[in-house]
Amino acid sequence: MDTKRYARFSRPGHAVTGDRASTRAENREQVGYEYSHAIIDDHTRLAYSELHPDQRADTVVSLPGAHSPGTRATASPRSAS
Repeated sequence: MDTKRYARFSRPGHAVTGDRASTRAENREQVGYEYSHAIIDDHTRLAYSELHPDQRADTVVSLPGAHSPGTRATASPRSAS
């Protein structure tokens, strides 16, 4: 499992708009971060990722149990008769 922090932004930057001007309010604005939580299965190399607003323990712990490939609901084994 891995996490990565990405900064959020309120408007497109100068690479998109070509305008480098910004107001003082935009400079003071703190938009925050998003965290990508990624899981890769060692055997199948199947990858799963979700964006979350935090890295708290309950968020990180709930992700693998709910979405890992090994915990899918499967049918019970057939009986040998």
